[in-house]
Formats: sequence, structure tokens, C-alpha cells
Amino acid sequence: MDLAQKHDKQRRVTRLERALTETRTTCSDACLRDARQEKINQHQRKVAEHERELKQVADGDN
Repeated sequence: MDLAQKHDKQRRVTRLERALTETRTTCSDACLRDARQEKINQHQRKVAEHERELKQVADGDN
């Protein structure tokens, strides 16, 4: 933003300020933590599914 301001690029400054404002309002620590937790939950569900499949295969070999 400083560079755009130095070169008198007001439209660019306005766009950058708007993007920064949107990022600050929608990208909080809690938001990021929730998004990461959801990814962890998805991976845990996949692992559990694969473990069930492996157990079925192992039980079938008996």
C-alpha cells in the first residue's frame, strides 16, 4: 500500500485497503482455528474409514 500511495495510485490503494479490511473481518484466529479443525476432523474420518476397511480385510482372512 505504501508503494501505491507513493506513486499516487489511489485506485490501487482503495482496492488494497478494501482487501485488507475484508481480510481482517473474515480471517480471525477463531476462523482459522475452526477451518483447521475441520480439516483435522475430515482426515480423522478418512483414517477411521480406512481402519474399518483394513479390519474387514483382516477379518476376512481368518
